[in-house]
Amino acid sequence: MVPVGCLPLVITLLGFGNNQCIASVNHLATALNQRLIVTSELLNNTLPGLRLLLLDIYTPYFDIITRPAIYGFSESRRACCGTGVYEASIICNLNSVETCSNASKYVFWDATHPSQDASKIIAINLFEQGKSLIP
Repeated sequence: MVPVGCLPLVITLLGFGNNQCIASVNHLATALNQRLIVTSELLNNTLPGLRLLLLDIYTPYFDIITRPAIYGFSESRRACCGTGVYEASIICNLNSVETCSNASKYVFWDATHPSQDASKIIAINLFEQGKSLIP
């Protein structure tokens, strides 16, 4: 699970004016991730022929959000597309009035999803994690 407590929507709803990640929500995400690891190991050991593979999406995502400049981003708290308190829009696309002028500088495309550039960095990280595990 991703660091849900760092999503712009969650910060807006639960941050009470604070612009920081919500640690308690992130703690729930990491606890779930730990349970998934234990459960997948149990299933892999119990069911012959099954091979579940879990990759860590939390760490690279959190790193991009908390250290955006290292990855070339200048905005990690607001979304590129959306307006209003919840930074939401019915339709977010490059032609929408609510869309920022340079999406490549934003970690988040909308209030809950990473931008294309952030997604690419996360995907490369996941590939690097998993390639040694492929027989």
